[in-house]
Amino acid sequence: MLAQEKANISISSLKHLLHKKDVITFPEPGGKLLLKCKDGNNNNYIIDVTRGRIKPTKGTYQTRHNKSTILIRVDIDGPPHDNPDGEEIPCPHIHIYREGYEDKWAFPLQREISTDPKDLIQVLIDYFTYNIATEMKLKYKEVIYLMVAKENLKKAYIEWLNTKLSYKDLDEGAIEIVDILSA
Repeated sequence: MLAQEKANISISSLKHLLHKKDVITFPEPGGKLLLKCKDGNNNNYIIDVTRGRIKPTKGTYQTRHNKSTILIRVDIDGPPHDNPDGEEIPCPHIHIYREGYEDKWAFPLQREISTDPKDLIQVLIDYFTYNIATEMKLKYKEVIYLMVAKENLKKAYIEWLNTKLSYKDLDEGAIEIVDILSA
C-alpha cells in the first residue's frame, strides 16, 4: 500500500512520456492506449486511455504508479459509483488515491477538472493538464491536438506570441504591440 504523502507527491509530479512516436493516436471505440511515463525521481507510471466498445462515448483514463496502484481515474459515461460510505456518485466522476481505500472513493468530475464530459478528447486534454503530464500530440480522425503541461503552457504561449507580435517602447513605461503578420 502506498502512503498518502507518497501518493500526493506522485500525483503532483511532472510526468514525462516515454513514447517514441511524435504523435499518439487516440483509440477507436473498444480500443486502449498505454502510455509509459517517468517523473524526475525516476518513478514509473502508466497512463491508460480506454474507450467503450458498445458505448463509444464511454471512456476511462487512469494513471497507475508502478504498474498497479491507481492514483487517478476518470470515468466518463459509465455507471454510477458507490463510495465506501454508501453515497452514489454519478458519471462522470474522478477517483483519487486515498490511503487505506486506494481508488474506492469517487467525486464528481467537475469538482477537480473543469471539462466537457461529452467530448472525450477534451476530457483527455484536461486530464493530462490535471495529471501534470508533459507535452504530447494526440491524433484522432486526422486532427492533431497539442497537450501541454500547465507550467509549460504560459512559456509556450509567450514563445508563440513573440513570433506574431513585436513590442515598441513608448513614453512613461507604456508599450505598443504590433502584429507582425499584418504590419
